[in-house]
Formats: sequence, structure tokens, C-alpha cells
Amino acid sequence: MKKKQNEHKKNYSQFDLILIRFKKNKLAVVSVFCLAVIALIILTAPLYMDYEKAIIQNIGDRFQSPSWEHPFGTDLYGRDLLARVIYGGRISLFAGIAIIFFSFIFGVLIGAISGFFGGKVDQILMRFVDIFMAVPTIFLAMAIVTALGEGVVNIVIAFVVCNIPSYSRIVRSSTMTLRNMEYVEAAKCYGASNLQIIMKHIIPNGIGPVIVQATISLGTAILCISSLGFLGLGISAPTPEWGTLLADNRAYIRYYPYLGILPGIAIIVTVMCVNFIGDGLRDALDPKMKK
Repeated sequence: MKKKQNEHKKNYSQFDLILIRFKKNKLAVVSVFCLAVIALIILTAPLYMDYEKAIIQNIGDRFQSPSWEHPFGTDLYGRDLLARVIYGGRISLFAGIAIIFFSFIFGVLIGAISGFFGGKVDQILMRFVDIFMAVPTIFLAMAIVTALGEGVVNIVIAFVVCNIPSYSRIVRSSTMTLRNMEYVEAAKCYGASNLQIIMKHIIPNGIGPVIVQATISLGTAILCISSLGFLGLGISAPTPEWGTLLADNRAYIRYYPYLGILPGIAIIVTVMCVNFIGDGLRDALDPKMKK
């Protein structure tokens, strides 16, 4: 009985409470494990698979069905489909992470500055945000990529510009509430600068909803990158990318279904894992949930 009482009396940190709530969502925990395995397979690909298998053409081996030598079969140019799916994931997954990271940083800063200062600063920043939000994400990204040209860096830039407004809006809304809290007033009385208040008090206390948005947006970013590749505006050949794989093989999917099914499964599984993790984080960060 005493042990149980001691356990109940134990003081948990905020991070511990979030972790406990997250672990209750078994689907989210399994998704973390699956996504970690996918990332590890993609990241360590050069250790067990030659990149040349993904780009070197061998017409004599074209359209081979899945076998021990080629577990996913080969495409119309005789390239190993498993190698192309794995190396293609390096662009789709890690470019998506880069997009979310930079969108998160710039979006949080813009939203916090806009919400904290208000007035003309808020009006000017939010009008720019409104301009970018008025254009559908995929169309704006297509326009930016067309202007800058193909390449991973340009794709990341395009989607960072598209995603910043959504983060800015969320953080601005939280900041406008937090700037009137007692601890912010106390920090001002102690002589803290506006930058210190924003970085130490506003952003840490209002960042929860943005983390959830960032996690869910990773799945959307992967889909958008694949969409650009499918439309021919993504990564140029012969560099593999999941959307490009589907585009290259779409004329032959009817006769060789594995050419479309396997890259499609890679996209679906990765995006589903990211979305389930986002759902778990949303529940874990919900202050209404009981301990």
C-alpha cells in the first residue's frame, strides 16, 4: 500500500506526463517504431546496397518479376526497383523533414513576433501571410519550382514558403493569448527584453499545437513532393524519388502491377505512420486529458 501511495505522490515533469499519455496510444507507439525502421533502412542504404543499381540501365533485365536477385523486380530500363524505392525515400522522407523544420522555425518566429507586438507589425506580417494562403499550396509550389528550376533545394524552398503561413497563424493566435498572462507581465517588470520574453516565455508555452501541426504536415509534405515528381516538376532523372517512380512506370502498371504497387505502398505506409504519430502527439499535448 505504501508503494502505491508513493507512486501516486511522485511528481512528474511536463515531459513525463506527455510521454505517459503518448504511450497510451499503442498505434502511435507502433508508428514511431515503424517510421524509425523506415528511416534507418533509407539512411543506411549505402552500407548494404550499391547506388548504381538504382540508376544504371540494363535493358536486358527490364520488366523482371520480383525474385531473389530483384526482390521488387525491375523497371522498364532494367533498374532494380527495390534500390530505387529505398534511395527514392531519401529524398521523399528527408526532404519532407527539411521542409517541416525550416517552415517550423520561420513560421514560429513570424507568428510570435506578429502576435506579441500587434498593431502595424501584426497587420503588415499577416497581410503577407494572407497573400500566400490565398493560393493553393500545390499551385504555389509548382509556380516556385518552375521559376527556380528542378532540384531538391528548390523543392524544399518552394514548400517552406507554402507552409510558413499555417504555422504563423497558429502561433500568432496562441501568442495573443499568452502575452497578457501574469508571468509575461512579471518578466517585463524584471526588465526582460521583448526578445527574451518571446524566446523564453511565449514560444515555449505556445508551441504545443504547432508541434502537432508540424508532425501531421510531414505526411502532407511527403505527398506534395511525390505529387510534384509525378507531374514531372520534381527531381530530374535518373535520380529516384517515390513520385517519379510512379510517373515513370504508370504506362506499364496495367501489365506489371508491382511497378506501381510497391512505390505506392512505401508512400502510404510512411504517411500513415506520420499521421498516427501526429494523432498521438495531439492527444498527449491535450491539457484536458487526465494524468
